[in-house]
Amino acid sequence: MGDKQKLLLDTNVFMEDLETVEGLMQEYQICIPYVVLQELDSHKSNYRDYTRSYKGRSAIRFIDNNYNEFIFIETQSSPDIHNDDLILKIAKDNSCAIATYDICMKVKARAIGVDLVELNNEKDEYKGYRIVEINTDDDSDNHWLAGIYEEPQQNPCSLLTNEYLIIRDKANPIWDSDDFNHKVGYKTIDIFRWDGYELIGLKLPPKRIVKPMNDLQTCALDLLMDRDVPIKIIAGNYGSGKSYISTLVGTYLVNERERYPKMVIVRNNDLVDGKDPGALPGSLEEKVAPLFKPITQHFPGGEYQVEEMKKFEKLETHITYYIKGLSINGYMLVDEAGDLTTKNLKAIGSRLEEDGCIVFCGDWEQSSGKYRNDNGLLQLINKTKDNPLVGVVVLDEDVRSDASKIFADLT
Repeated sequence: MGDKQKLLLDTNVFMEDLETVEGLMQEYQICIPYVVLQELDSHKSNYRDYTRSYKGRSAIRFIDNNYNEFIFIETQSSPDIHNDDLILKIAKDNSCAIATYDICMKVKARAIGVDLVELNNEKDEYKGYRIVEINTDDDSDNHWLAGIYEEPQQNPCSLLTNEYLIIRDKANPIWDSDDFNHKVGYKTIDIFRWDGYELIGLKLPPKRIVKPMNDLQTCALDLLMDRDVPIKIIAGNYGSGKSYISTLVGTYLVNERERYPKMVIVRNNDLVDGKDPGALPGSLEEKVAPLFKPITQHFPGGEYQVEEMKKFEKLETHITYYIKGLSINGYMLVDEAGDLTTKNLKAIGSRLEEDGCIVFCGDWEQSSGKYRNDNGLLQLINKTKDNPLVGVVVLDEDVRSDASKIFADLT
């Protein structure tokens, strides 16, 4: 252990990638400053963001279980120095290398002569966005930000086509409205999308149609409105709003903007593989009607709007079993797309005509059985994530209710 190089990990590495931490422990002597423990404790208590709270608890539990493997550096945070700058100073003063996913921290580490250990991101799932946190009290960070506006054709973060860049300001923390001593994040400065040629601003639907509840919903709404990206993937966990915002944008683009002649809702019921809907009473439409309630419940005009759109042939509903052979020109919304095999997904996507678009909403993390082993949605993302015709946004915040967040961690 004494011969190992000392390596300091910032808070996000513990939050995002404990498997990588375990691997680094085999090669390096991991050092943990007290300020990192403070930040993890803050995330652990963040009950307004369940995902970060869960990751914070998991990281602290991991550190406790491996306590004797770490070197702890006793330092206190200070209002006069930002935590990231303090972590870099600790690394330099203690002759530690540093490992971080933070682009600005990497730049600063090189500037002050701190060795960097590059982390392998290849196994990370593509989420369609990159978050960069800068400090507008720092001249070098302001220079970097100015370059974004002055030379939008530059791509400093190596974004893929249609990937979003969310820039946040560490100099402007956001505090919990119920606990002003508890920081929940940083103020967003701006959001851009790399269109393959330059960083461009976002275009959203009117707020009367739908108002984003967070930055990732803002990105998703921009993607849904972009007519140049016909294949849209809005993924995310329980209650993140993926189906809700996709439905509202769809009804808007069909009824008000008349960009598409109709809205087509598709849901899978294990039917592509040859299973019949069964001997339920009534017509086929009556048999499968309950499948589409999770989507039609979001129509702003309720059941009346659903019936009116069907009456004027502006709304169709299909199950995958009967979609073969159809050609579809419209706003095609495929719900619960996390439960699609590659075969399912091909059967649906190949129906799309030239002027239509297709929106896949789902979460492969919730899939089970054959869909976990052969997940068409995840395959589509991995194989097309730099294609100009495809856009991806993975939502990560449960916005449904505080109570619903409790159930997301149950297995």
